[in-house]
Amino acid sequence: MLRVTSSIAILLLFVSAAMGAARKNVLILHEGSRLFPYQVLMSREMQKDLASNASLDIEIFEEYLDNWRLDQDMPRSANALETKYSGKKFDVVLADGTGAFHLLLGHPPDFLRDTPVVFVSVPDFHLPAKLPAHITGVTTHVDYAATVQLAQALQPDLQHLYYIDREPLSQTLKNEMLQTEFHSLRNQLDISFWEQDDLATILKKVSNLPPHSAVLFDSYYEDPSGRTYIPGDVGALIAVSANVPVYAPYQTMIGRGIIGGVVVNFEAIGRRAARIILAVLQGAKISDFPVEKSRNELMIDWRQFERFEMSERFIPPSSIVLYRNPPVWVRYGWYFIVGGLVILFQLILIFKLAIEGKKRKESEKSARELAGRLIHAQEEERRRIAGELHDDVSQRLALVCLQIDTMRGSLPMPQEHLIQELSVLYDETDLISSDIHQFSRELHPHILEKLGLISALRRYCSEFSSHRRIAVNVNTDGEEPPMSPETALALFRVGQECLMNIAKHSGAVSCDVMLNYTSNRVTLEIEDQGNGFDPGELKEKTGLGIESMRERLRSVGGTLRIDSTPSRGTKVRAEAPITRAVPESRPAELDKTTEGQPNVSAA
Repeated sequence: MLRVTSSIAILLLFVSAAMGAARKNVLILHEGSRLFPYQVLMSREMQKDLASNASLDIEIFEEYLDNWRLDQDMPRSANALETKYSGKKFDVVLADGTGAFHLLLGHPPDFLRDTPVVFVSVPDFHLPAKLPAHITGVTTHVDYAATVQLAQALQPDLQHLYYIDREPLSQTLKNEMLQTEFHSLRNQLDISFWEQDDLATILKKVSNLPPHSAVLFDSYYEDPSGRTYIPGDVGALIAVSANVPVYAPYQTMIGRGIIGGVVVNFEAIGRRAARIILAVLQGAKISDFPVEKSRNELMIDWRQFERFEMSERFIPPSSIVLYRNPPVWVRYGWYFIVGGLVILFQLILIFKLAIEGKKRKESEKSARELAGRLIHAQEEERRRIAGELHDDVSQRLALVCLQIDTMRGSLPMPQEHLIQELSVLYDETDLISSDIHQFSRELHPHILEKLGLISALRRYCSEFSSHRRIAVNVNTDGEEPPMSPETALALFRVGQECLMNIAKHSGAVSCDVMLNYTSNRVTLEIEDQGNGFDPGELKEKTGLGIESMRERLRSVGGTLRIDSTPSRGTKVRAEAPITRAVPESRPAELDKTTEGQPNVSAA
């Protein structure tokens, strides 16, 4: 029993819902055809609003009278509709355009008599003084004067206006309206009406208009020979051909080459008509809705505005500017944000790397300073040891040699064996004393401070050649300028280390030493034709000697370069800037010791 009751209740709900959503029939009667953009635009907007009401089941029928091409009178159109829809009941009829409006007003088909009529796209000058109670709608007010005033605002130097229209139907009423619209403008502009020309003539005229001119395009349905056209297509052709801006008072013209105008907004008209139709379908009386007037909008096509290079400051504040590219920061806002973040991140990274680089440079500077202090301390210690060896140990050995020699001379002849042993002891002591002298000079070359780098290097090469049996060819280029002791000592130590390496590793029997002076740099080159080595293994097997040379040169701002090939010898190039020093006076007798020294010391 409960199930039966529930089923009946559900059935009653569906029945009541179906009754509440009873089908409503709406007939849309267009005067033109589907070729008219404004009718398609307005009908689409209106039907979208009608379909959005879920409480009504609306079925829409559309008819196009196409009178402008068929030239069919109203009685015949009424009969055709009567034949097609005889016996069909419509709840509301929409009359789109002047022809459909006059058909329903003066010659309605029998099946539409007393049916509520909502009209659209009917110019206000076509509206009679009084309407039947079952007719209302939204008139189209074409504001020609306001469009001309827009042209005057955008073109302050405007002098000539050319009005183009070709609408044979009800031309008298329209001409009267135009006279009223343009009456106040005749004192400001030279206005020409082109209403009898064919399309080819019009296109030729607009392509050669004088400066300070504008064109106001209204409509063009047919030419004098009776050939029909779509007004929107004609307007686009004229806009492309014209050498001056072209204005129009209809929304559907914008975007097809027309620069702008105070236009009739057909979408808004369609929405307002749909509101009236929905109210009538829901039970409201059509007489409760007075006739409304279309609200026009000022629209400008930015592309055409730029085409004629107009000034943006002349655009009225209330204008709707279409087809204008948004500013760069709007179009690419996210790109700017992401790019800015990436740049910010990179700046932070660069800043951090710069700080780290600065710290590294400071660390390297500290390391170089420490290395310089260590080298200085090493040289000071060498100086001290060399001084001790020269002034103390060497003198004491000399004294021992003198005593041995005295003892050897004072012994009687029969003791020849003892004399012979003393002689051997004397020679050995003298050799030790000589080696200590040489070791003392190697530890700290006092001659470098006295005579300079060239003399010190020549003397050391001569002694090296004598001891190591390796021929050393010493050549110089340029005059030795005064330089800091640190630079001279660094280059002397490099030369000393290179010659020792030649003696230990190269197996060469000769080498070349070249000292070259320029205005601000000194270069020392040591080259041999010995065994050589692979430079690629240098990094892995670099000893203290090479690192010591690099560090010495680095401490005085110099560089070290080593070129070597296995079995073809080695070339070392040491280069350093000349740091000026106050020259010291040299004793005349010391200068003489450097004169006449040969450039070649042979073993």
